[in-house]
Amino acid sequence: MALMLGKRLESVSDQGITVTDRFGIRTAITADTVVLAAGFRPNRDLIDSLRKDPKLQVFDVGDCVRPRKIFDAIHDGHLAAKLLG
Repeated sequence: MALMLGKRLESVSDQGITVTDRFGIRTAITADTVVLAAGFRPNRDLIDSLRKDPKLQVFDVGDCVRPRKIFDAIHDGHLAAKLLG
C-alpha cells in the first residue's frame, strides 16, 4: 500500500493509473485497486439517494458531512457501528 500526496490523476486503465506531480512528471503505477481522495466539498449525491429508500438505515460519516481529516471519518464510522449494535 502506498500513500501519494500532491499528485493529479491523469488516466485509469486495466493495468493501473497514471499520475502527474506538480513538476509535470508523469508516473505510471500498476494497481488493481486505487482509492482517490480529492476535493474540498462534500459530495452528498450517494447518501441523499440512499436516504430515499425507507428500508435502509443510513449514517452520515466522513467527508459527506464536511471535508475533514481521516481520523474524523474513522471516528464517525466507529460511532455509526456502535449505533448498529
